[in-house]
Amino acid sequence: HWESHASISRDGKTLYFTSNRPGGHGGLDIYKSHRDENGEWGRAVNLGRPVNTPYNEETPFITEDGNTLYFSSHGHFNIGGYNIFYSVRLDDNEWSVPLSAGYGINTPEDDIFFQPVQNGKYAYMSRVNYELDGTPPDIFHYEIFSETHPRKFSLSGVMSLTGDLSVTSMARVHVIYAKTGDTVMTTTPLATGKWEMEVEPGEYKIVFEDRDYRAQARRLILREDQEESEIIIGSFLVREYELPDYLLSHTDTPEIEYEINIPEKPETERPRIPFAADEPVSTDTTQPERPERTPVIPEDTTAKEEKTPSPEDEKRETGVDSDSTGKGKNYIIFLLLILVLVLAYILKNRFYRRSRR
Repeated sequence: HWESHASISRDGKTLYFTSNRPGGHGGLDIYKSHRDENGEWGRAVNLGRPVNTPYNEETPFITEDGNTLYFSSHGHFNIGGYNIFYSVRLDDNEWSVPLSAGYGINTPEDDIFFQPVQNGKYAYMSRVNYELDGTPPDIFHYEIFSETHPRKFSLSGVMSLTGDLSVTSMARVHVIYAKTGDTVMTTTPLATGKWEMEVEPGEYKIVFEDRDYRAQARRLILREDQEESEIIIGSFLVREYELPDYLLSHTDTPEIEYEINIPEKPETERPRIPFAADEPVSTDTTQPERPERTPVIPEDTTAKEEKTPSPEDEKRETGVDSDSTGKGKNYIIFLLLILVLVLAYILKNRFYRRSRR
């Protein structure tokens, strides 16, 4: 018979292996055998359905806790040749219906020899890179996200203050759940202002604060399927008197959402505060010059304003409609033009008759 692969439990007492021996469900099936106190291996037992199928099951690997079995199968519902599946040990010591490891691990090609590490949180697998024809298989390392091992995002940044080279010992960066307001974690930046931490997917408010400076907040949304794993968040704390006018009108800590691109304010109008998706904050500590404000003198409401009389006002005062007067003048000019033309015609006829005589 053909036994193609075997995996032993961490305590060394249970061996999982594949075999095409008679009595199976078809092709290569997965079996197990227990070692007794004398070190002898017992009879091989077929894991049965739903793990085994009429087709081949290959390369079984058991996790360190002995509760999850990873294997390759050509018979379960897959997207290609051999795909990676896993089955969990139930309370009655039976195995659950196998689930596919999903796209990203499984491909349309043959996926075999998936070795779990740390109870399936990580894994190694040998795989051929089909983009490079003729190259031998490479070993790939995977991190598997689940309820017990959620994905972690790396947050980092540099906290800057106006007029100071470094933050004070009172500087803090708080990560707060946006919906509940509960604080997830708090960290103290280094003297250079650099800080970093790890968080799970979710909606957060990142609050930056330091003594004598107004706190700032960044609203951060991290999705499980987000490509970026490392997020850089800039912060630039200013004193109250240095705040631009458009922020002085807000009484609450200004919040800026990470995924929204906020247009930059022209430097000629007001000093610009870096946002979450900005480049790292410059270490230039030169304070922007504050423009001098010209005092506004209230107008004297007792003085009478000069007002140009409108045509309606003139009409009321004189009793003459300016529009009708204008129309009358135009009519007189028109009559004079007609009179001139008539006189010219008469003189022309007289001159013509005299010339004929």
